[in-house]
This record gives sequence, C-alpha cells and structure tokens, in this order.
Amino acid sequence: MKILITIPHYYNFNSSSKHGSSRTSVDIRSRALTKAIMSLHQHLGKLQFHSNYLDKTAEDANLDSRHEIHIILVTEGNNHIIDNLPVEPNLFSTRNTDSSPMMLGFECRNILLENKGKYDYYCYMEDDIILTDPFFFSKLAWFNSITDNSKLLQPNRFELSLNKLIHKLYIDGEVYIMPEHLFYKLDGDDIFSNFFGQQMQFSQPLNAHAGCYFLNSEQFDLWSSQPHYNDGDISLVGPLESAATLGLMKTFSIYKPAPCNANFLELEHFGDTYLNIVSGWVQ
Repeated sequence: MKILITIPHYYNFNSSSKHGSSRTSVDIRSRALTKAIMSLHQHLGKLQFHSNYLDKTAEDANLDSRHEIHIILVTEGNNHIIDNLPVEPNLFSTRNTDSSPMMLGFECRNILLENKGKYDYYCYMEDDIILTDPFFFSKLAWFNSITDNSKLLQPNRFELSLNKLIHKLYIDGEVYIMPEHLFYKLDGDDIFSNFFGQQMQFSQPLNAHAGCYFLNSEQFDLWSSQPHYNDGDISLVGPLESAATLGLMKTFSIYKPAPCNANFLELEHFGDTYLNIVSGWVQ
C-alpha cells in the first residue's frame, strides 16, 4: 500500500507553556520525533532484512507486509528541530508554512487534499506518537471489511512506565461531551467479531480523540468532500484537539477497541505526561 502521513511539528522552548512542543528540552523532543519517524519505516517500510549467517547475507524480510511510506513534516518558520534529528533526510520531506503554530494540523489537511487520489491511506499523527504494529493498516482494512467506511476505527494511545503501580496506561479515557458537540454520532451498538480465535469488541468512545487519524481512500474522499473539511473550527478543547478529531466527529461514527482488548489497535504516546496524572489514582 501507499501511505501518506502528515506530521505537524513545532518547537520553541517556553517553560511556562502547557504543550510539550515548547515545555520540554530539545533532546527530549528530538527523541520523540525521531522515534515517530523511524518507527514507521522500521515496522512498515521496505528496509527490513533477515540475517543468514550460513551464507553471510542479509535477505529481505516481511515482503508481504511492507508498504510505501511517505512522511511530510509540516512546520512554521524556523521553529523546529529538524536539523537536530539523527534521521536520514530521504526518510521524510518538509513543508514550511507561515501558519500559526497551533493551526499546523489544519495545514496538514491541505497537504492531504493536494494528494487526493494518489494514496491508499491518508494519515495524520502528532509528532510524539510511535507506531510499532506492522499489522496496523491490515487491522484497519479488516475492520472496514466487516463494517463499512462510515465507521472509523481509531487507535488507543498508551504510555509505558517503570512505575510499580502502572506499567501501561491507555490515556484517552472517558470525558464529558460538550453540548455543542452532541452531534457526535454515538448511534451504534458495540461491534463484536472474531479475530485470530479471539472475540474482539469495538465501542463508540465518549472521547474520540487519539491525536491522529488513518483514513482509507474512500473515507478520505468522503471527508474531504464535506463543506466542513477544512473550516478551521477549533471548538473541540482547542486547535490541536480540533485539528486531529473534530472533523472526524462531524463525518464518521468513530469506534475504538474496547478496554477489554484495547491493544488490538494501539499507538505509544512518548513520555509519561498522563502517567504522572493517573498514577495517583491507583491504590
């Protein structure tokens, strides 16, 4: 498959900011973005090999689950750390804009629209999200094969810890839906289906946010044809959350793997921001 992934990226240190793009050090942000980029190529891309010590050769591996990955980092001015990345420059491209930093996610939509009809999947990821599941897109395709393209499966984000009370935390838990967002399509029953001999459950979450989205070409055609596709609406918490999630809420019935099988489709959120909040809730 051909997969286009847009990533908004901004860095300008400000210790009083509430956002990781400004609050954390260059080194931490560089590690997060490096992992975000490299994990896509390492687990989905073409340069995967198997070692043959008998013949002293490295042979192609995972031929049937490799994809053509195109990553575009969307930036604003000189407020980025791309020059600090220990990543080969041919593994991504950049689009520098004069957009407000908080609106870079909407610039990503413009880039996706420019490439309409060229890819099998159209994607958006915040710059601290790490994908390590080589069957991620196969699972998305399977879900839509048992449902339809009006239903969008979003992943569960998690953080990992050495904390003695919590080793893994899924961070996008239930939240209150604001009255102005009651249009959100909580109109379906849970979906159950067998996957490799295990019963899977998919539910419509109160919190549809995941800091990302992954749309097949038919879903992207549906969304991009809507008048609200890039209306600049930032009413879902703020610009960052709205860029990632609000347009989806206006278009699709959103599902996530239920907590009982949350790891069916998951992504790592770099760091321990949410772990620091929730660890105090565990007794």
